[in-house]
Amino acid sequence: MQDYQAKGYLADAMVNYLVRLGWAHGDQEIFTRDELVSAFRLEKVGAAPGVFDHAKLDWLNAHWIRTSPPMRLAEMLRPFWNPVGVETRIVEARGPAWLAAAFHFSWSA
Repeated sequence: MQDYQAKGYLADAMVNYLVRLGWAHGDQEIFTRDELVSAFRLEKVGAAPGVFDHAKLDWLNAHWIRTSPPMRLAEMLRPFWNPVGVETRIVEARGPAWLAAAFHFSWSA
């Protein structure tokens, strides 16, 4: 799980994907955690082994990134700033709201 987190996969996407790996609830693919808790029934878990589909996990992760509040994403990106050459002191001086605004601008463009 730490490897997926280090690669930028969100916990919401991973939970959503893993639960859907062997369980169906009609055609619905995207679930919040509250929806999963409410809808999950053990008798709906399939007997066949699940097949891990990286493309589907990527699709779910992209959905959760797009729908996450920009401020939340800015905070989640903090550990990745220095390894990719972003100086923490610059981002911190401008504040996470500045980074969140950059996300919002890029997604709405």
